[in-house]
Amino acid sequence: MGFFAATLLGAEGVAEIELSYQDTVLDVFTAGPGVPSVSISSPGPGDNYASGSVPVRWSASDPDGDPLTITIEYSADNGSSWLPVGYGEGNNGTVNLSAAILAGSSQARLRLTVSDGFQSTVTISSAFTVANQPPVAYIGSPDDTVDYLEGELVRLSGGAWDAETLDFDPIGLRWSSSRDGELGYGAVLDALLSVGTHQLTLEATNAAGLSDLASITVTIRGDYDGDGVADEDEFGLGLNPLLLHDAWSDADGDNLPFLMEARWGTDPDVADTSGSGRSDAEDIAAGLDPLDRDFTLPLDALSVAPTSVQLFHDRTLGTLNPHSRLQIASRSGAQWTVSSNRDWLIPLRSAGTTPDTISVTAVSDGLPNGVHQATLSFSSASGNVEIPVVLTVRGSSVPIENFIFQDRFQTNLGRLFDRTMLGVQKEEFGSLRN
Repeated sequence: MGFFAATLLGAEGVAEIELSYQDTVLDVFTAGPGVPSVSISSPGPGDNYASGSVPVRWSASDPDGDPLTITIEYSADNGSSWLPVGYGEGNNGTVNLSAAILAGSSQARLRLTVSDGFQSTVTISSAFTVANQPPVAYIGSPDDTVDYLEGELVRLSGGAWDAETLDFDPIGLRWSSSRDGELGYGAVLDALLSVGTHQLTLEATNAAGLSDLASITVTIRGDYDGDGVADEDEFGLGLNPLLLHDAWSDADGDNLPFLMEARWGTDPDVADTSGSGRSDAEDIAAGLDPLDRDFTLPLDALSVAPTSVQLFHDRTLGTLNPHSRLQIASRSGAQWTVSSNRDWLIPLRSAGTTPDTISVTAVSDGLPNGVHQATLSFSSASGNVEIPVVLTVRGSSVPIENFIFQDRFQTNLGRLFDRTMLGVQKEEFGSLRN
């Protein structure tokens, strides 16, 4: 059993929809011949809304008793353009629209469309007034109540949604700190804040001069010597907040400096915190957990990205055969080979050592228009990977002189790749000409 949803565009004259699977009819949807109707009782002519919500009340009916849905659209230009703003169900109901999402207008109108799923009716309200609304400000980063160390740049990012323009000019975004005062303007700003707790505020002001505020709190912890350990923590760890070098000391001789021991949570006075028989630094270098002696890595495996390739070639354009580049990786260096099960799909190298990259090209000469499928098979001691490749071809082949031009272009492209040190051998591109 499963769930799915589908939206179908109505065609005139359709009176029944049948849902079937293969030869089995699962359900049938019908509506009576009657056309539904709807009227609007709110907002009324000349109503004025300064803030809060705009109540949208309707009364609808269907001669056949079919269930009804209501789509609500808003216009701030007396019906010249419309924007979807709400949805309702039933013969009678109310939807409260936030005035904050409606552009200010003295000629505002609502358009309601009532539908029984097959037939629909539209009605438009009388003109009413919505006052200009302030924007809605938001802060994307940093998160609220996060800590930074002294000297760290704090990246501020935020914005505002404005019903008047459905966009917002970053010049109207002003950042400030309760400790450091004004910080600057824009959607993104890097700030160097003083030690202490700051209430950071983003004030968004739109073209109508209306504003909204968003605020968060961050704390900057003192780090006088700039060693990455907060001053208050250095005392508890037996370090000197005035000395930089002590955070890089290695009391237990495991080649892991004190600063890294603190970040990993390992014991700075014991070389092998977990008792695994390896030093803390050796565990970390091997990708193991230095706090868990029984932690083991999963078996190494070959990986290739992307996991599938889509290629397209319009031969009427006389362009190069389509290419794609794949990344090949494993945790440790592994010898790999690759083969293609179709002559038209050509790897530009057949072997290598991870980590590595490889280009493949699809030669559409002689292929009919349509969709062609192939598989690249990668093999190594770390496992095997198959990458499906789909090539879509259309258009007739171009004249032979265009292929000659293409051949020369490919040669120049190979030289360009050599000069820019992209790691592709010139002879790989030469294989395209053979």
